[in-house]
Amino acid sequence: MDIKLVIFDKDGTLVGVPDPAANRLADERVLALKERVIRSMQEDGISVKYLSELGGARGVSLGGTVVLLENDATVGSLSTAVHEWAHELQRERGRPDSRTKREVEAEAVAFVVLAAFGVDVPENGNYIASWAGGKDGDAAKELRRFFESVLEKARYIIGRIEGRPTKLATADIELATESASE
Repeated sequence: MDIKLVIFDKDGTLVGVPDPAANRLADERVLALKERVIRSMQEDGISVKYLSELGGARGVSLGGTVVLLENDATVGSLSTAVHEWAHELQRERGRPDSRTKREVEAEAVAFVVLAAFGVDVPENGNYIASWAGGKDGDAAKELRRFFESVLEKARYIIGRIEGRPTKLATADIELATESASE
């Protein structure tokens, strides 16, 4: 049985994409990292709950609470935990203006955080790349702004997991290239 990666298209329609890497059982190192992620989320004031069924999703962020599938010992469950933590940070700091951007940003944060700890979930990159083309002529500028926001949240989560005190920036990041051109 393949686990499906839950993706919403631009119209909010649920699309299931086979995700064989996310179905791969996690080794002890990955499970230990997942425990650290969960503990760090809780230390950050986020309640973590588990349910046996989430309607096809692996997790959900509810604003102060993250709900994850119980008994999920796969690599994808670690990615989901970080993805949902990123959604919690979006609520704290101001969420991107579209659902697509919120989902892609959260997935990109998970990708960066997991890469920093040596965990490879290649499907994260495929999902991010599908958005990267953009719909207007400013795709490169938008993508750069997007990754600045991703890196800010990823640095915060990595710092918390490693036990370093860290803060999110309180204002939106302005890129020097944008300021110079205006």
